[in-house]
Amino acid sequence: MTNNNLFLSNNQKKILEELVNASYTPKVIAMRANIILLYAQGKTALAIRDELRISYPPIYKWRERWVQAKPMLDQIEQEKTKYELKIFIEKTFKDAFRSGAPSTFTEMQILQIIALACTPPQDENLPVSHWSCRLLAEYAQNKGIVNKISHSQINFFLKSRADKATQGKMLVKF
Repeated sequence: MTNNNLFLSNNQKKILEELVNASYTPKVIAMRANIILLYAQGKTALAIRDELRISYPPIYKWRERWVQAKPMLDQIEQEKTKYELKIFIEKTFKDAFRSGAPSTFTEMQILQIIALACTPPQDENLPVSHWSCRLLAEYAQNKGIVNKISHSQINFFLKSRADKATQGKMLVKF
């Protein structure tokens, strides 16, 4: 699209202005809404860059994201409430999901480590009364549950599962 001017309906413009001016709006969302408002005023990417003091990539990225979302925004505006339109606009300005690195450990390995942590070390013929994360990591490797694991990773597994367990979920299903 070579035309810098984006058309906004009155409702879309009002919602974007609310996002820019509201004290509760996260700064990045307000900045993204401001990019669209400035484009709608006919400003160029250079003018937007200078006014907002940001680089070009986010300007082009959020303009393109808006252009892609515009048909759905127009449909929602015709068929739904202004509140639902605002929710969709806010979703448009959220960061896309990023999956990160693939998991190193399978769910089964994690569950086996947690089950091991729930077993007294004496049951495994170890001369200690409680597991440490270092001992648990070493023992999980020796037992063949995992090839290699750090004590900090063990600590992460146990803490993350303990958080889930306190929300009423089961740690291990037998």
